[in-house]
Amino acid sequence: MTTYKYEDKELFANEMDEVENVSYRDTMIKFHASSTTPVFKAYLDKDKKCRLPYNDDIVYRVASIIAENTYENFTKCSFDSCFESLFKKDLSKKEQIRLLKGAQLTETKLFSLFNFAEECGYKFSHYKWRGDPKSVKEEKLPSFMHLKDDGFVEYVGDTTLTECQMRTIINQADVLIARIFDNGIHWHCFLHTYKGLKGQESGEQGSRPHIHYLSDSFGISKDDLIKMIRMGRYPNTPVHIPLLNDVTEKK
Repeated sequence: MTTYKYEDKELFANEMDEVENVSYRDTMIKFHASSTTPVFKAYLDKDKKCRLPYNDDIVYRVASIIAENTYENFTKCSFDSCFESLFKKDLSKKEQIRLLKGAQLTETKLFSLFNFAEECGYKFSHYKWRGDPKSVKEEKLPSFMHLKDDGFVEYVGDTTLTECQMRTIINQADVLIARIFDNGIHWHCFLHTYKGLKGQESGEQGSRPHIHYLSDSFGISKDDLIKMIRMGRYPNTPVHIPLLNDVTEKK
């Protein structure tokens, strides 16, 4: 957890660490609890009307309960049965490609799917690669940058960049995130890039927010895949799963 202070404001930023072969449920609950604890603590510290005794342990326990309830609510979301077959059946690459043709997910359904994978006996791994900005090597980056919905950039810390440069860096961020589920016999990988989530990649689904899928049936070992991810690369895959907004799908 990193805290940024600017004038009279505090910004809390938490980024998930890499994990390997762990419980998805336990990892997500712990991550969300650790993300919200300092926020709750900051509100309590500033609330002069609060007369209840509390400390960091108490606040974390409350945050953990909230995180657990939130997790359980998210996992109630249903998803297409074709995704169940991925984790329940022994399928070839062609069968997986055919099975997922036309399939799509929302963020909540993806969360529920990952929980289903754990229920099927799969362990969770999370990897992230971030490329260095290529066009601003001689410039000083701020500690934090955020592109708001109105197009303006909010940032914390000193920088020699203009707002236009910061906007370009954010829009062209080169980031790769891979989540792998492994039961010791088969593994399945769901990966995405920031550009892919923005619909800025080439290919049939490149103009839509999407994630990529591949598995042990695609002719690459898990170790080789991880090596590629650590270099900011990944194998070509014909499976691009559109990732819809939960609100948009309901409309």
